Amino acid sequence: MADANNQFQVLFPGNTTGAHTCTGGVGALGFSLRTSGQLYINQNNTATITAYGAVGGWIEGTWSGSVLRSNGASTGTVATITNGTFRFKRLNDV
Repeated sequence: MADANNQFQVLFPGNTTGAHTCTGGVGALGFSLRTSGQLYINQNNTATITAYGAVGGWIEGTWSGSVLRSNGASTGTVATITNGTFRFKRLNDV
């Protein structure tokens, strides 16, 4: 069963498909991943948005790169993700 505290958040500019990057934690792509109580933040990565639906519709894409653990006993640990995919419901723009 999935942990209700797990979260994946992606932030990127614009309301369209396209590629976005982050290098050294800086760039147009922002995201965080919380799993098993550990928080990971963007480091060096690229996300390609392949579908961008209306509010309530789907946002889909691929993601590859590295994330940095920002809490817990192993703060600073880098994890690499290759060919990750995501699909989630679009919320209202902020």
